[in-house]
Amino acid sequence: QNQTTLFASNIGGFSNEISHITILYVDDHFIHDRGSFQWLIQDPITINNILSAQPTQRFTSDIFEIAKLKWMLQIYPNGIATNAPNQFAAYIQLLSMPSSWTMALIRQSICVHELDTEFTEVHAYTKLRTGNLKKWPLDTLSFNELINRAPRLQQLTITVRIKIIRIIVTEKYKKVVLYQSNVNQYRKFYQFKWRMEPRTLCRLHTHFLPKKPISSQIIGDMFNVYYVPAQHQFKLQLLGLPCKADIDGLQVKLTLHVVELPDIKYSSIAELSFKSHSVTYSVSTLLVPSLNFDAFRSMTHCTFVIGLEILNEYDPKGSITGVNSENEWKKFMQNAKKETANIANAPAHKKAMIKPSSHVPVHSKQTVQVNNVAESKQ
Repeated sequence: QNQTTLFASNIGGFSNEISHITILYVDDHFIHDRGSFQWLIQDPITINNILSAQPTQRFTSDIFEIAKLKWMLQIYPNGIATNAPNQFAAYIQLLSMPSSWTMALIRQSICVHELDTEFTEVHAYTKLRTGNLKKWPLDTLSFNELINRAPRLQQLTITVRIKIIRIIVTEKYKKVVLYQSNVNQYRKFYQFKWRMEPRTLCRLHTHFLPKKPISSQIIGDMFNVYYVPAQHQFKLQLLGLPCKADIDGLQVKLTLHVVELPDIKYSSIAELSFKSHSVTYSVSTLLVPSLNFDAFRSMTHCTFVIGLEILNEYDPKGSITGVNSENEWKKFMQNAKKETANIANAPAHKKAMIKPSSHVPVHSKQTVQVNNVAESKQ
Protein backbone atom coordinates (compact mmCIF):
# COMPACT_ATOMS: atom_id res chain seq x y z
CA GLN A 1 0.00 0.00 0.00
CA ASN A 2 2.91 2.35 0.70
CA GLN A 3 6.27 1.18 -0.57
CA THR A 4 9.58 2.97 -1.10
CA THR A 5 12.24 1.53 -3.40
CA LEU A 6 15.77 2.91 -3.43
CA PHE A 7 17.73 2.52 -6.67
CA ALA A 8 21.50 2.05 -6.44
CA SER A 9 24.41 0.12 -7.89
CA ASN A 10 25.35 -3.32 -6.62
CA ILE A 11 27.85 -3.56 -3.79
CA GLY A 12 29.58 -6.87 -3.25
CA GLY A 13 26.92 -8.67 -5.23
CA PHE A 14 24.03 -7.28 -3.19
CA SER A 15 21.93 -4.27 -4.07
CA ASN A 16 21.84 -1.27 -1.75
CA GLU A 17 18.12 -1.90 -1.32
CA ILE A 18 18.78 -5.37 0.11
CA SER A 19 21.62 -4.04 2.26
CA HIS A 20 19.39 -1.26 3.58
CA ILE A 21 16.60 -3.68 4.50
CA THR A 22 19.12 -5.99 6.19
CA ILE A 23 20.51 -3.12 8.25
CA LEU A 24 17.00 -2.19 9.39
CA TYR A 25 16.57 -5.61 10.94
CA VAL A 26 20.01 -6.07 12.52
CA ASP A 27 20.77 -2.58 13.76
CA ASP A 28 18.78 -3.01 16.97
CA HIS A 29 21.20 -5.72 18.07
CA PHE A 30 24.53 -4.41 16.80
CA ILE A 31 24.30 -0.61 16.71
CA HIS A 32 24.44 1.28 19.98
CA ASP A 33 22.73 4.53 18.95
CA ARG A 34 19.39 3.15 17.70
CA GLY A 35 16.72 0.57 18.31
CA SER A 36 13.01 -0.24 18.18
CA PHE A 37 10.11 -1.15 20.44
CA GLN A 38 6.72 -2.66 19.58
CA TRP A 39 3.65 -2.17 21.72
CA LEU A 40 1.07 -4.86 20.95
CA ILE A 41 -2.34 -4.27 22.53
CA GLN A 42 -4.58 -7.36 22.30
CA ASP A 43 -6.51 -7.36 25.57
CA PRO A 44 -10.22 -6.95 24.60
CA ILE A 45 -10.96 -4.70 27.58
CA THR A 46 -8.10 -2.32 26.71
CA ILE A 47 -9.13 -2.28 23.04
CA ASN A 48 -12.72 -1.41 24.01
CA ASN A 49 -11.44 1.33 26.31
CA ILE A 50 -9.34 2.78 23.49
CA LEU A 51 -12.26 2.71 21.04
CA SER A 52 -14.51 4.46 23.57
CA ALA A 53 -11.86 6.83 24.93
CA GLN A 54 -12.82 10.29 26.09
CA PRO A 55 -10.68 13.39 25.45
CA THR A 56 -7.63 13.52 27.80
CA GLN A 57 -7.83 9.76 28.44
CA ARG A 58 -4.31 8.35 28.29
CA PHE A 59 -2.81 4.90 27.73
CA THR A 60 0.88 4.17 28.42
CA SER A 61 3.24 1.42 27.37
CA ASP A 62 5.74 -0.36 29.54
CA ILE A 63 9.10 1.36 29.97
CA PHE A 64 11.57 0.24 27.31
CA GLU A 65 15.27 0.80 26.67
CA ILE A 66 16.90 2.03 23.47
CA ALA A 67 20.48 3.33 23.21
CA LYS A 68 20.91 2.72 26.96
CA LEU A 69 18.19 5.28 27.68
CA LYS A 70 14.75 4.72 29.24
CA TRP A 71 11.66 5.62 27.20
CA MET A 72 7.89 5.33 27.37
CA LEU A 73 5.14 5.62 24.75
CA GLN A 74 1.87 7.43 25.49
CA ILE A 75 -1.29 7.68 23.40
CA TYR A 76 -4.40 9.83 23.74
CA PRO A 77 -6.81 8.21 21.25
CA ASN A 78 -9.36 11.04 21.42
CA GLY A 79 -7.06 14.01 22.01
CA ILE A 80 -5.23 15.65 24.89
CA ALA A 81 -7.82 18.38 25.54
CA THR A 82 -11.58 18.46 25.91
CA ASN A 83 -11.83 21.39 23.48
CA ALA A 84 -9.80 19.59 20.79
CA PRO A 85 -11.11 16.02 20.47
CA ASN A 86 -10.61 13.61 17.55
CA GLN A 87 -6.80 13.96 17.51
CA PHE A 88 -5.06 10.61 18.03
CA ALA A 89 -2.01 11.97 19.87
CA ALA A 90 1.10 9.82 20.23
CA TYR A 91 3.98 10.86 22.50
CA ILE A 92 7.43 9.48 23.22
CA GLN A 93 8.85 10.38 26.61
CA LEU A 94 12.55 10.24 27.49
CA LEU A 95 12.75 9.17 31.12
CA SER A 96 16.51 9.29 31.59
CA MET A 97 19.37 11.41 30.23
CA PRO A 98 23.01 11.52 31.38
CA SER A 99 23.66 14.54 33.59
CA SER A 100 26.47 15.81 31.34
CA TRP A 101 24.21 16.02 28.27
CA THR A 102 22.64 19.36 27.45
CA MET A 103 20.50 18.12 24.58
CA ALA A 104 20.02 15.13 22.30
CA LEU A 105 18.70 15.30 18.74
CA ILE A 106 16.57 12.19 18.29
CA ARG A 107 15.06 10.76 15.13
CA GLN A 108 11.84 9.02 16.07
CA SER A 109 9.30 7.06 14.06
CA ILE A 110 5.86 6.08 15.31
CA CYS A 111 3.83 3.62 13.27
CA VAL A 112 0.24 2.46 13.88
CA HIS A 113 0.12 -0.61 11.68
CA GLU A 114 -3.62 -1.27 11.57
CA LEU A 115 -4.28 2.27 10.28
CA ASP A 116 -1.36 2.36 7.79
CA THR A 117 -0.11 5.49 9.54
CA GLU A 118 3.51 6.35 10.25
CA PHE A 119 5.48 9.52 10.81
CA THR A 120 9.19 10.17 11.29
CA GLU A 121 10.83 13.39 12.45
CA VAL A 122 13.72 14.75 14.49
CA HIS A 123 13.19 16.25 17.95
CA ALA A 124 15.49 18.03 20.36
CA TYR A 125 15.20 16.40 23.79
CA THR A 126 16.39 18.12 26.98
CA LYS A 127 16.22 17.39 30.69
CA LEU A 128 13.61 20.10 31.18
CA ARG A 129 10.10 18.93 32.00
CA THR A 130 8.80 20.40 28.75
CA GLY A 131 11.73 19.04 26.76
CA ASN A 132 11.53 15.32 27.43
CA LEU A 133 8.10 14.62 25.89
CA LYS A 134 7.65 14.81 22.10
CA LYS A 135 4.61 13.99 19.96
CA TRP A 136 3.96 13.37 16.33
CA PRO A 137 2.35 16.24 14.32
CA LEU A 138 -1.27 17.29 14.64
CA ASP A 139 -3.67 15.67 12.16
CA THR A 140 -1.50 12.58 11.66
CA LEU A 141 -4.36 10.32 12.73
CA SER A 142 -7.92 10.97 13.87
CA PHE A 143 -9.97 9.15 16.48
CA ASN A 144 -12.71 8.75 13.86
CA GLU A 145 -10.33 6.79 11.61
CA LEU A 146 -9.72 4.45 14.53
CA ILE A 147 -13.35 3.79 15.43
CA ASN A 148 -14.64 3.61 11.83
CA ARG A 149 -12.09 1.13 10.57
CA ALA A 150 -13.60 -1.98 9.04
CA PRO A 151 -13.37 -4.66 10.23
CA ARG A 152 -13.48 -3.44 13.81
CA LEU A 153 -10.13 -3.32 15.55
CA GLN A 154 -9.24 -6.47 17.46
CA GLN A 155 -5.72 -5.36 18.32
CA LEU A 156 -3.50 -2.30 18.01
CA THR A 157 0.18 -2.52 17.06
CA ILE A 158 2.37 0.53 17.56
CA THR A 159 6.06 0.44 16.66
CA VAL A 160 8.61 3.01 17.75
CA ARG A 161 12.02 3.38 16.11
CA ILE A 162 14.62 5.69 17.64
CA LYS A 163 18.05 6.85 16.52
CA ILE A 164 20.34 9.32 18.30
CA ILE A 165 21.44 11.87 15.70
CA ARG A 166 23.54 14.19 17.85
CA ILE A 167 24.50 14.66 21.50
CA ILE A 168 25.27 18.18 22.75
CA VAL A 169 27.18 19.03 25.93
CA THR A 170 28.14 22.39 27.39
CA GLU A 171 31.83 23.10 27.97
CA LYS A 172 32.97 26.48 29.28
CA TYR A 173 29.56 28.02 28.52
CA LYS A 174 29.72 26.81 24.93
CA LYS A 175 27.65 24.06 23.28
CA VAL A 176 29.82 21.31 21.84
CA VAL A 177 28.92 18.25 19.76
CA LEU A 178 29.87 15.21 21.83
CA TYR A 179 28.54 12.65 19.35
CA GLN A 180 27.37 12.76 15.74
CA SER A 181 25.83 9.62 14.24
CA ASN A 182 26.84 8.34 10.84
CA VAL A 183 24.54 7.47 7.95
CA ASN A 184 24.55 4.23 5.99
CA GLN A 185 26.22 4.45 2.55
CA TYR A 186 26.27 8.24 2.19
CA ARG A 187 26.00 9.38 -1.43
CA LYS A 188 25.56 12.66 -3.31
CA PHE A 189 22.56 11.43 -5.31
CA TYR A 190 19.54 9.31 -4.45
CA GLN A 191 16.74 8.27 -6.75
CA PHE A 192 13.79 6.25 -5.58
CA LYS A 193 10.22 5.30 -6.37
CA TRP A 194 7.49 5.77 -3.82
CA ARG A 195 4.56 3.54 -4.75
CA MET A 196 1.17 3.97 -3.14
CA GLU A 197 -2.36 2.66 -3.50
CA PRO A 198 -4.41 5.80 -2.84
CA ARG A 199 -7.80 4.09 -2.90
CA THR A 200 -6.65 1.80 -0.10
CA LEU A 201 -4.78 4.46 1.86
CA CYS A 202 -7.72 6.86 1.59
CA ARG A 203 -10.52 4.41 2.32
CA LEU A 204 -11.25 6.45 5.47
CA HIS A 205 -10.70 9.81 3.76
CA THR A 206 -13.97 11.26 5.08
CA HIS A 207 -12.44 11.00 8.55
CA PHE A 208 -9.05 12.51 7.64
CA LEU A 209 -7.96 15.65 9.43
CA PRO A 210 -7.00 18.65 7.21
CA LYS A 211 -3.20 18.30 7.48
CA LYS A 212 -2.94 14.52 7.52
CA PRO A 213 0.45 13.48 6.10
CA ILE A 214 1.26 10.31 4.17
CA SER A 215 4.90 9.48 4.80
CA SER A 216 7.51 7.49 2.90
CA GLN A 217 10.07 5.23 4.49
CA ILE A 218 13.48 6.62 5.46
CA ILE A 219 15.70 7.19 2.42
CA GLY A 220 19.45 6.65 2.64
CA ASP A 221 19.29 6.97 6.44
CA MET A 222 19.09 10.75 5.89
CA PHE A 223 15.76 11.82 4.37
CA ASN A 224 12.12 11.07 4.08
CA VAL A 225 9.31 12.71 2.14
CA TYR A 226 5.68 13.08 3.00
CA TYR A 227 2.66 14.17 1.07
CA VAL A 228 -0.21 16.24 2.49
CA PRO A 229 -2.99 15.62 -0.08
CA ALA A 230 -5.54 18.11 1.24
CA GLN A 231 -3.00 20.94 1.03
CA HIS A 232 -1.26 19.89 -2.21
CA GLN A 233 2.04 19.87 -0.32
CA PHE A 234 5.02 17.63 -0.79
CA LYS A 235 7.66 17.90 1.94
CA LEU A 236 11.28 16.84 2.14
CA GLN A 237 12.64 16.27 5.63
CA LEU A 238 16.24 16.00 6.86
CA LEU A 239 16.64 13.09 9.26
CA GLY A 240 20.42 12.79 9.60
CA LEU A 241 23.80 14.11 8.54
CA PRO A 242 26.99 12.35 7.41
CA CYS A 243 29.55 11.90 10.16
CA LYS A 244 32.09 14.22 8.57
CA ALA A 245 33.99 17.06 10.19
CA ASP A 246 32.07 20.34 10.29
CA ILE A 247 28.99 19.17 8.37
CA ASP A 248 25.95 20.95 9.80
CA GLY A 249 23.68 21.26 6.77
CA LEU A 250 23.07 20.36 3.14
CA GLN A 251 21.84 22.09 0.01
CA VAL A 252 19.58 19.61 -1.74
CA LYS A 253 17.92 19.66 -5.14
CA LEU A 254 14.60 17.83 -5.15
CA THR A 255 12.99 16.63 -8.37
CA LEU A 256 9.53 15.08 -8.47
CA HIS A 257 7.73 13.21 -11.22
CA VAL A 258 4.43 11.29 -11.04
CA VAL A 259 4.49 8.27 -13.37
CA GLU A 260 0.72 8.07 -13.78
CA LEU A 261 0.46 11.83 -14.48
CA PRO A 262 3.32 12.64 -16.90
CA ASP A 263 2.54 16.36 -16.92
CA ILE A 264 3.39 16.66 -13.23
CA LYS A 265 7.08 17.52 -12.92
CA TYR A 266 8.49 19.76 -10.23
CA SER A 267 11.86 20.67 -8.78
CA SER A 268 13.18 22.87 -6.00
CA ILE A 269 16.41 23.62 -4.14
CA ALA A 270 16.45 23.81 -0.36
CA GLU A 271 18.94 24.26 2.44
CA LEU A 272 18.34 21.78 5.25
CA SER A 273 20.23 21.78 8.54
CA PHE A 274 20.10 21.43 12.29
CA LYS A 275 21.16 25.05 12.83
CA SER A 276 21.74 26.18 16.39
CA HIS A 277 21.26 22.52 17.40
CA SER A 278 17.54 22.79 16.66
CA VAL A 279 15.31 21.31 13.97
CA THR A 280 13.74 24.54 12.72
CA TYR A 281 15.32 24.33 9.26
CA SER A 282 15.01 20.61 8.64
CA VAL A 283 11.89 20.62 6.39
CA SER A 284 11.35 21.99 2.88
CA THR A 285 7.90 22.35 1.28
CA LEU A 286 7.07 21.94 -2.41
CA LEU A 287 3.57 22.87 -3.60
CA VAL A 288 2.05 20.43 -6.09
CA PRO A 289 -1.23 22.14 -7.12
CA SER A 290 -1.80 19.78 -10.07
CA LEU A 291 -2.35 16.81 -7.75
CA ASN A 292 -5.34 17.65 -5.59
CA PHE A 293 -6.85 15.36 -2.99
CA ASP A 294 -9.80 14.26 -5.14
CA ALA A 295 -7.50 13.28 -8.01
CA PHE A 296 -5.12 11.49 -5.67
CA ARG A 297 -7.67 9.36 -3.79
CA SER A 298 -9.34 8.27 -7.04
CA MET A 299 -6.12 6.67 -8.32
CA THR A 300 -5.57 2.93 -8.07
CA HIS A 301 -1.81 3.45 -8.06
CA CYS A 302 0.33 6.54 -7.61
CA THR A 303 4.09 6.42 -8.12
CA PHE A 304 6.32 9.32 -7.17
CA VAL A 305 9.76 9.22 -8.80
CA ILE A 306 11.98 11.36 -6.63
CA GLY A 307 15.56 12.50 -7.10
CA LEU A 308 17.66 14.01 -4.32
CA GLU A 309 20.97 15.58 -5.31
CA ILE A 310 23.26 17.00 -2.64
CA LEU A 311 24.69 20.15 -4.19
CA ASN A 312 26.68 21.50 -1.24
CA GLU A 313 27.62 20.69 2.33
CA TYR A 314 27.68 23.48 4.93
CA ASP A 315 29.72 23.95 8.10
CA PRO A 316 28.21 25.36 11.34
CA LYS A 317 28.95 28.91 10.17
CA GLY A 318 26.93 28.40 6.99
CA SER A 319 29.96 28.31 4.66
CA ILE A 320 30.31 25.71 1.95
CA THR A 321 32.77 23.05 3.08
CA GLY A 322 35.86 22.55 0.94
CA VAL A 323 35.55 26.07 -0.47
CA ASN A 324 37.26 28.78 1.59
CA SER A 325 35.50 31.73 -0.04
CA GLU A 326 36.56 34.28 2.57
CA ASN A 327 40.28 33.58 2.16
CA GLU A 328 39.97 33.51 -1.63
CA TRP A 329 38.36 36.94 -1.63
CA LYS A 330 40.98 38.36 0.74
CA LYS A 331 43.73 37.12 -1.56
CA PHE A 332 41.93 38.56 -4.59
CA MET A 333 41.56 42.02 -3.00
CA GLN A 334 45.15 42.08 -1.78
CA ASN A 335 46.41 41.35 -5.30
CA ALA A 336 44.08 43.99 -6.69
CA LYS A 337 45.42 46.64 -4.27
CA LYS A 338 49.02 45.81 -5.14
CA GLU A 339 48.33 46.09 -8.85
CA THR A 340 46.48 49.39 -8.39
CA ALA A 341 49.43 50.75 -6.38
CA ASN A 342 51.90 49.63 -9.05
CA ILE A 343 49.95 51.49 -11.73
CA ALA A 344 49.70 54.64 -9.58
CA ASN A 345 53.44 54.64 -8.85
CA ALA A 346 54.57 53.96 -12.43
CA PRO A 347 56.32 56.79 -14.36
CA ALA A 348 54.01 58.92 -16.47
CA HIS A 349 55.43 57.72 -19.80
CA LYS A 350 54.78 54.07 -18.80
CA LYS A 351 51.22 54.49 -17.45
CA ALA A 352 49.77 54.67 -20.96
CA MET A 353 51.41 51.33 -21.76
CA ILE A 354 50.02 49.56 -18.67
CA LYS A 355 46.63 47.90 -19.01
CA PRO A 356 44.89 47.04 -15.71
CA SER A 357 44.14 43.34 -15.38
CA SER A 358 40.83 41.88 -14.29
CA HIS A 359 42.19 41.86 -10.71
CA VAL A 360 41.77 45.64 -10.43
CA PRO A 361 38.37 46.26 -8.84
CA VAL A 362 36.03 48.33 -11.00
CA HIS A 363 34.75 50.32 -8.02
CA SER A 364 38.18 52.04 -7.60
CA LYS A 365 37.66 54.08 -10.81
CA GLN A 366 34.03 54.80 -9.97
CA THR A 367 35.01 56.11 -6.54
CA VAL A 368 37.41 58.64 -8.05
CA GLN A 369 34.76 59.92 -10.44
CA VAL A 370 32.18 60.31 -7.66
CA ASN A 371 34.65 62.21 -5.48
CA ASN A 372 35.52 64.55 -8.36
CA VAL A 373 31.87 65.34 -8.97
CA ALA A 374 31.35 66.06 -5.29
CA GLU A 375 34.36 68.36 -5.18
CA SER A 376 33.21 70.34 -8.28
CA LYS A 377 29.79 70.93 -6.69
CA GLN A 378 31.39 72.31 -3.57
